[in-house]
Amino acid sequence: MYEYARYRAVTAEQLTAALDDETPGYALSELVNAPDATGPELDLANTYSALAYLLAGPDGDVEDFDDPLISALAGHREVEPDAPTVNDPARVAEVNGALAAFDRNLVAERYDGAELDANGVMPGGFAADPGWQDTLLASFDQLRQFYDQAAANGSAVVVVLD
Repeated sequence: MYEYARYRAVTAEQLTAALDDETPGYALSELVNAPDATGPELDLANTYSALAYLLAGPDGDVEDFDDPLISALAGHREVEPDAPTVNDPARVAEVNGALAAFDRNLVAERYDGAELDANGVMPGGFAADPGWQDTLLASFDQLRQFYDQAAANGSAVVVVLD
């Protein structure tokens, strides 16, 4: 899985222009990484994999990009291999609804540091550090707030994973 995850809310027009570019993967990367990049940004470094695991649930698939909770983290549309993924404005609204309906307490209930470590969830060390649960709850709250703001603005979200 991934350890590095960054999200940038962009306008529908910015997304359309990037997708229409001759090199859409590069254009999407520029929306996130350019020195003059604009729009709200969220960085979930080191919590991405654990959040995906917890949001998917005990029998879930952390690679089910059609699941709005998973696409909140991973994006829904892959434009090019090894390029950022995208949640268009309609998908952002769907993701926002799924995150708002998700019981935050499930993150805490599903959290088992030893299980995360045993399943090789990155970055590891969950059982040894009692602060991880609070960190993951805070990251979930940030993700939910980010998508709530993006949906309210009619924005798309570009997702960069490494």
